[in-house]
Amino acid sequence: MKVSLVGHASGDIRSAEVKMLFAAEKLDQDEGQRLLKQFEARKVASKQRISNPSPNALPYSGKWGVRMPIPSEKNGIKDVNKFDPKELAAQIAELKTVDYVILNVTQPSGPCYFTAPHPELEKILKTRDYFSGPVHPDRGSFPRRDVLGETLDAVRATGKKTFVYFACEGFHTGLAKEELQDVWFDHIESLGMTHYEAVGQLILKHYVEQYGTKIDGWWFDGSGGLKTAEQRQEWRDIVLAGNPKSVVAFNRMAGPPFKSTPQCDYFGGHPTPRSRHKFWEPVNLPMITAIEASPWMNCNGEPVGDPQMSTLGHVFMGLQDRWTLGKCAFPPEQAVEWTTRVIASGGMYTWASPRAGSKMAGAQFNILKKIDKAVAELRNVNQ
Repeated sequence: MKVSLVGHASGDIRSAEVKMLFAAEKLDQDEGQRLLKQFEARKVASKQRISNPSPNALPYSGKWGVRMPIPSEKNGIKDVNKFDPKELAAQIAELKTVDYVILNVTQPSGPCYFTAPHPELEKILKTRDYFSGPVHPDRGSFPRRDVLGETLDAVRATGKKTFVYFACEGFHTGLAKEELQDVWFDHIESLGMTHYEAVGQLILKHYVEQYGTKIDGWWFDGSGGLKTAEQRQEWRDIVLAGNPKSVVAFNRMAGPPFKSTPQCDYFGGHPTPRSRHKFWEPVNLPMITAIEASPWMNCNGEPVGDPQMSTLGHVFMGLQDRWTLGKCAFPPEQAVEWTTRVIASGGMYTWASPRAGSKMAGAQFNILKKIDKAVAELRNVNQ
């Protein structure tokens, strides 16, 4: 068979399109069977996670955690300087059955704002020239204070594991002025890197090396730009180089059924978009029942049951009508019920709460304490 290929701007032949088919030769039976078996094997493999001798997600089966965003300079330098990680840690310590806490490297939905310094990249990009203004003077992408490092230490002192949220888009976002994006692209092109390769090598790798085993898991948001298995595997390799026991989720779904890629240890667990339905509406119930059928699923959300060849079911929801803001409106009894059903089935559940000063918002924290009590009772019964 002869084809004419049209490459894209990246120059990567893997993203080329078939422009014209000139001729096709008939396959003999043996060759046809060989290709058919190869196709079927690839189809099966595409639904399975990468097999590890001891799956990294196994310790999180039947566990739950909380997520609260710590401040970046998008919130203002005063907010960054006033934040006290010990206040958050004191709250976390009250939740005896919580196993992990999700913090954030990037501002939620703000991929060009970070919660820890990056002196080398700041020296090149000079982000304070683009983000400062009358309301927020001397504001930049990278804070001078290591808010993330301080908070990791404070939370880990309570005995909890620590995950981080990371928005993948970097400086290719409408939040960054075009002039800053130009500086970014000029810099990475001088290094011969594509955008997502550079985000991985210049930003992600910096924080992985900075914190190492202080980070137990990564939740990658906006990962649709990592279109190929090779790109996702490169990021996974970067993370595992810093902590071989870390777990990874590339968020690839919104609402049931569960979806992931083979590079994920656990599902992103994003519910149906809140613009269409609230987190607590029945449309999201199939996420709970899917985990009850089997907490270990293939990439299409089909039950597998074998941790060696599957991804851990994970539900990630807000207790309010928005992810990091809004009224606490999740019915408490329902929050308790859904959490305990998932935990009892061996799945994983994360609840998101807004920040109020240096703590989780009070109304949300009260629900979390009810969940904590219910999980403790569940675990005592099962002992």
